[in-house]
This record gives sequence, C-alpha cells and structure tokens, in this order.
Amino acid sequence: MARFALDLRHVLAALSALAAGAVGLVGEQRPTEHATSPTFTAVSAGGRHTCGVTAAGAAYCWGTNGSGQLGDGTTTERSIPALVGRGVRFTAVSAAGSQGADDGHTCGVTTAGAAYCWGDNSNGQLGDGSTTNGSSPVPVAGGLRFAAVSAGYLHSCGVTPTGAAYCWGSNGDGQLGDGSKIDQSSPVPMRSGVSFAVVSAGVLHTCGVTAGGASYCGDSIVTANSVTPFPDRRPARTPPAPPLPAGRASWR
Repeated sequence: MARFALDLRHVLAALSALAAGAVGLVGEQRPTEHATSPTFTAVSAGGRHTCGVTAAGAAYCWGTNGSGQLGDGTTTERSIPALVGRGVRFTAVSAAGSQGADDGHTCGVTTAGAAYCWGDNSNGQLGDGSTTNGSSPVPVAGGLRFAAVSAGYLHSCGVTPTGAAYCWGSNGDGQLGDGSKIDQSSPVPMRSGVSFAVVSAGVLHTCGVTAGGASYCGDSIVTANSVTPFPDRRPARTPPAPPLPAGRASWR
C-alpha cells in the first residue's frame, strides 16, 4: 500500500507538471486572449496581413511578412499582433496586398499628418523615392501632409486636408491619375481638378469622393484605359424598391 501511495504521488506530480506546461504553451500560442492584448479603434485587412491602431496611436500588424509589411523591423510571419516599429503614432493605417503572393505593404497617417509606408516597394508604392522594401515605416517623400491614405495592390494614394489627391507606385494602367502610365516612387498630383474628401486605391484603379458626394475613378477596367479621373457613370444610389402589394408586409 505504501508503494502504491508513493507511485500515486509520482503520477500526480507528473500530471501537475504536464498541466503547468500545457498552460504555458497555450499562453504562448494565444496571447491575444490575455488582458494585456491591444484594444483597437480601427483595423485594416490586406491580402495576407492585417493591421490596427490603438486609441494611443500605436500600430500593430500580424500575418505574412515576407516583404516587411508588418513593420516590426523583420520579415518574420506573426500570428499575433506585432508592434510597428520606430515609435511613430498613427491615426489610421491601410493594409494592402494580393492573396497569392507575399507582396503586401501598409501605409499610415500620423497625428501630424505625415504619411509613412512599409513593406513591398517593387513599384515604388512606399513613396520614399526608392524601390527598396522597408520592414519599418519610412516617410513618404515630399513633405506633404495628408488627411488620409489608402494602400492599393501596388500603388498608394492620399488626400491632403485641402482636398488635393496624390498617388505613387505602379502606374501601368493609369491608376495614379497623373496623365501618364509611368511608375512613380514619390507622390505625384492627380490631374483631376477636383477637390476630394477621400480616395481609395484598388488593384489597378483609384476612386475618390468629393465633399459633395460625387465619385470619380481612373483605371483600365472602368474607363477603357483612361489615365485621368472622370465622373463615375454608375448610379450613385440604388433605386428604391417598388411599393409592396396590398396585404404584404415585405418582398420576402
């Protein structure tokens, strides 16, 4: 009986050790469940990575990182949020990239209106005047101040507080709206003559909305290879549904 009691104590001790190890592993694999996890005011999902901004302006990213799109100074993939480096405080971030390749990039605007980008820069989409990838935030060239930025597939755009739109990066389909099809590694003004409230960079095109609600786009898909923005021809609003027949509460 004494030997059985001793063996039982050994078994219980081993089980306790295993349980402690399991708890440690779970804690390492799923730290986002901890009370110290970041709380975000906004997030942006790219092709294969995601980024978010906290109320204090700290930016975090997670997902694939082969081009440095997480901005943590490495090219290591992260399954939990990693703090974007260089101590920059952001009001918003925009993540972009394809789902089939690890070629994403991210852009953000600081509280002072400066734009930073990081990640893939094969077409100049970081806007720093080079085509060198950046695993930490690099300032967009030109000293411009932006109210918002948008990261597209291989290009990026931003709008200033006065409504001027600028784009940089890939331009093979005229998505920069500068009247050319030449890639630009620094911001170039969009030749629209329009004041925008917001712009959005897509895969091969860019669209913007004015303060009055008018929408403009420039690309090779919607505008048949137009290289300057033009008023969007699609209806601004969905037509209202026809009136219901008598006695029906809905169309379902």
